Amino acid sequence: MIVAEVYAILIIALVGVLGGAKNAFRALRVRLVPARGFVVAFGIFAVAVIVGNLAYALAGAGDALVESYLLIGTDGGRLGVIGPVTTLLSVGRACVLAPIGEELLFRGAIYGWSRSRLSAWPAIVVNSVLFGQSSREASVAAAGFC
Repeated sequence: MIVAEVYAILIIALVGVLGGAKNAFRALRVRLVPARGFVVAFGIFAVAVIVGNLAYALAGAGDALVESYLLIGTDGGRLGVIGPVTTLLSVGRACVLAPIGEELLFRGAIYGWSRSRLSAWPAIVVNSVLFGQSSREASVAAAGFC
């Protein structure tokens, strides 16, 4: 999985190369999502996480799932032994930098590039496969920070 610091560098680089935040948003076709669409997408994702967790539990891998949540939820066990400022920074990078960087990279750069060369469905598949490969434990990672 790509770390949040790499996403921070990506954000800074894209904004710098594209001539500022407004130009980066325009070039990457970033737009705000309506609240209803966000709620629907989050609901679908939550159902997928719950179904995935149930599948792990029914397959007898419940203990491994709990260990994964504990590891991810404590930033590799480090949050219990560091101070409050560092904890706040760690949570901030995981909850702010990583999602923004992923969106810029996958929906902006990769999807934009593949969409300019492919029709919509092949571009969506390419983007989905690349995203899936970069976050193999996405449901566990997302649920660990909820």
